[in-house]
Amino acid sequence: MRINVVPYDPGWPGQFATIRSALLAILADIPLISTEHIGSTSIPGLAAKPILDIDIVVSPAHFPAVCHALSLSGKYSYNPEPRGMDRMSFRFNAHLPHDAGAVLPTKDGEPRRAVYVNMPEGVMLRNHLTVRKILRQDADLREEYGRVKLELAEREFEGIGKYGAAKNEVLKKILAKAEQLSEEDWKVVLRVNDQ
Repeated sequence: MRINVVPYDPGWPGQFATIRSALLAILADIPLISTEHIGSTSIPGLAAKPILDIDIVVSPAHFPAVCHALSLSGKYSYNPEPRGMDRMSFRFNAHLPHDAGAVLPTKDGEPRRAVYVNMPEGVMLRNHLTVRKILRQDADLREEYGRVKLELAEREFEGIGKYGAAKNEVLKKILAKAEQLSEEDWKVVLRVNDQ
């Protein structure tokens, strides 16, 4: 599989705002903690797969209601993740199901997206927010990470997880700068990237 990594698109924040508004309408009756634009498309100047990653943060008591509302909307479907994950993933139904590398055009013209439902104390949420913060602040790490992703886009991978695993070394540097993740948290993050 090839991975489509493209230069930063200044339209991504606006696309996130539009998607966020639609998500908030679906989840209007549920108290949310936040809705976060995360991943590489949230970092100005960073090359990325053209897929907007969105974390919906909700208290554990409202977690099932968010997942139920997303599924009932008809716009999103639950997308099982590896065991041990502390979030739930949802795929946008209008997109092709087998294009994790974001190589094919979308059939509806909508921006690609991955929506994750997270509890506020989750390891994966903390990972996303930490990487976003560090890469927005550190131009050298941002440049290195972008360069690694562009180099990896030249290779073939058995699956999206192998592409993720190939980024582990630079991600370790990014997260080490924050010194937030415990060794146990790292095991969860690295296991996810190896899938």
